[in-house]
Amino acid sequence: MKALKTITWQDIIRMLNSDVYLYELGRKWGNDFLTSEQQAAMIRKYQNELLDLQDDLADYTSLPLPDSATLIGIFMARCVIAELINQEPVASDEILKVDYSAKPDQFDSRWTITIYNPVADEEMIGVAELSYAEILGMRVAIDDDTDFMAGLAVLFNEITKSGLYDWERSAVIYRQNAEQRAVESAMYDFMEQTQQIALFFDEYVASHPDDPNLPDEIALFWPLTTGIMAPLDADDPASPLISTMQLDPKLLARFKLRFGQAFRRFKGE
Repeated sequence: MKALKTITWQDIIRMLNSDVYLYELGRKWGNDFLTSEQQAAMIRKYQNELLDLQDDLADYTSLPLPDSATLIGIFMARCVIAELINQEPVASDEILKVDYSAKPDQFDSRWTITIYNPVADEEMIGVAELSYAEILGMRVAIDDDTDFMAGLAVLFNEITKSGLYDWERSAVIYRQNAEQRAVESAMYDFMEQTQQIALFFDEYVASHPDDPNLPDEIALFWPLTTGIMAPLDADDPASPLISTMQLDPKLLARFKLRFGQAFRRFKGE
């Protein structure tokens, strides 16, 4: 990978102190990366603040009065800058990396925003889940093959998916982390349960070598060791099967009826 050209947030903030650059960022962000629904939601939520900003721009700058989308973009950019200024940066070697592709991806996006670890040479998603303090401690690398302001706008847009203000972001990030922990806990419980059933079958088969019906019974109940399988893409018949991490309740009930006592002994209950 070629060496990345990076810029610090301190330099970005200094650049955006210029009304010209702030206006351009707002124009790109508001017009190119906010949907009409998002713009309408911002107007409903921040109508008074947007009107005040419009008056300020008319009174204190010589720039033309911005259209509605640009005004929203400028307002959001100023909010992000204000939040960043109020943070103590968490020092990091990681880089907020913005890449552009001429060919859109499966979600019809030409942009990829990742957290790049130059030591491990790895990229991760999850920019929206970073705190402002973590963001402030990272450098920024925007693809040389695209317009810098467009790249900065898409980065700001990604950052604020969890909210504009620090308290909003903290609440969203806390909820997302709690949901992730719940998913991981459920996954662990599922894996433990299915592994126990698989180990039980191994032991039961070894201790009942002369049972002629056992192979068919094990085959019947074996899906309890994998969970219900379903296509990764429900619309593609050729899509590979993956576990839904759910057990067939009727099959599980039959298993307990057939092997319940032996299974409890196996678990030491």
